[in-house]
Amino acid sequence: VDLEVKTKGAAAFGSLGLHAVEMAGRETSTGNRPKRVHCVSNPCTLRINDVTIGVTSSDVLFHISSDETNANLPPGSRLARIAEHLLHQRSYYPLFPPAKGACLDLARYKEWEMPCRPDILIVPSRLA
Repeated sequence: VDLEVKTKGAAAFGSLGLHAVEMAGRETSTGNRPKRVHCVSNPCTLRINDVTIGVTSSDVLFHISSDETNANLPPGSRLARIAEHLLHQRSYYPLFPPAKGACLDLARYKEWEMPCRPDILIVPSRLA
């Protein structure tokens, strides 16, 4: 999705509801959104100016971390290593079968593929 230079925000629907970016000086509302807010799919790859942004609301980092071992790793490298799975496999959800409780439509698995490597990857997670 290519967005205009003047775009101020984007909103993506997730399994827990709408994730909205609040606009500076404007209140967010569900029925009357500003023209500069674009609703996008989940997951999605956005291109704003020359920056590619990948967004998903799935907690794939938590799902991957529960299926792998992490012994003898340098401190602080775990989250980066887990996120690299998404980039190397070019998928917003590189697990099969999906983790129990994951809200995925496997009939649409092609839409979980990344069309390109994003410059910025936004992935929410319970891991910190």
